[in-house]
Amino acid sequence: MYQLETSSGFSASIANPELITAALADELSRSGVAQPMRWTVTTPHGTTVTDTIYDGGDANDRVRDPIDRAYGLLVRDVFTSGRHGGRHG
Repeated sequence: MYQLETSSGFSASIANPELITAALADELSRSGVAQPMRWTVTTPHGTTVTDTIYDGGDANDRVRDPIDRAYGLLVRDVFTSGRHGGRHG
């Protein structure tokens, strides 16, 4: 499970990392985010990714860029862990 936590107080365990974007977009819509929202994702293998979403524009646009950057790290964590036939460290 991927653990998602935000500075707005939201916390969730998410099985599919592709759903992290949707969870953050939902939280932005719910909370209104009057100030920048910091979020952290911890992968099942202990990798932590943190970024900040700044107010302004559509909620999905505010989420997409930081998640796109983070998703590469999340996927690399899965593959380098050997779970999907990646190299074993």
